[in-house]
Amino acid sequence: MWSVAQTEKLMTALRARGNQSLRTRIAPTPSGYLHIGNAFSFILTWLLARQNGGNLLLRIDDLDRARKRPEYVQDIFESLEWLGIDWDSGPTGPDDFESKYSQIHRLDLYADAFDRLRLTDRLFACSCTRREVEARSHRCACEISGLPLDSPNCSVRFRLEESCEVTINDLDPVTVRVGETHRNFVIRKRDGMPAYQLTSIVDDIHFKTTLIVRGLDLLESSGLQLKIQDALGDRSPLQFLHHPLVTKVDGSKLSKSKNDTSLRSVRENSNAAMVIKEFSHWINLPGKSCESLSDLLEQIRGIA
Repeated sequence: MWSVAQTEKLMTALRARGNQSLRTRIAPTPSGYLHIGNAFSFILTWLLARQNGGNLLLRIDDLDRARKRPEYVQDIFESLEWLGIDWDSGPTGPDDFESKYSQIHRLDLYADAFDRLRLTDRLFACSCTRREVEARSHRCACEISGLPLDSPNCSVRFRLEESCEVTINDLDPVTVRVGETHRNFVIRKRDGMPAYQLTSIVDDIHFKTTLIVRGLDLLESSGLQLKIQDALGDRSPLQFLHHPLVTKVDGSKLSKSKNDTSLRSVRENSNAAMVIKEFSHWINLPGKSCESLSDLLEQIRGIA
């Protein structure tokens, strides 16, 4: 749930109507069925795009090939249609996605970014497993071992200064300390595939994203991605909106691996109006509860 202060700042952001240079995106991963928290984030992104006359991209991040399933891709399109969310660019359906928009078609883009990062002193090859890295309290010895970046059975990590701070342009500027939880983080996996932190920011640069809407649980990821952007020499300004998480009644985080909160389950037992109504409560929208996206946008325009 948003606090009153957070809602006031959100309304201020929504008053910036007519900003046609705004470019944002919905970027789900097909690693499970979408849940109600995904729906709220998508609706918020849609509102910011439509209120500002900006461009909304549908971008499906599908490089986690081990967890990707066709039914999860299908669920993304079915969920967006059920909610009434439209977008301005991106795939029109699963077949169009696979043939034109899958991240597989942008592997050269990620490889080019990786080659540019090679020219910095930020990268090093690492033979350690994730469990080994998480278990130790000190920095990885691979950082100074000088292994060639293309060494077999090695990931490639991005070197961070210890406990470095990154300022993020959010509703209120926020400074996040990175390098403590993630330490040096993976940008290329052992199998040679680019990792999420690299592909996400490279895609945002490629598609000229200006606003990124995501949950507070990804605040540190935003800091890591800004470090990559800086190392790539890209100076495109990025505005963020990190929203409060939607949680279960017991306060635990929603998960795609558990279907009890999936949108698919909600679709089978309720209607989209219920989700829109709950969303308006979630952001503490003053006035009557809304039951459609058009009602929601109209009410927000009356406030903003």
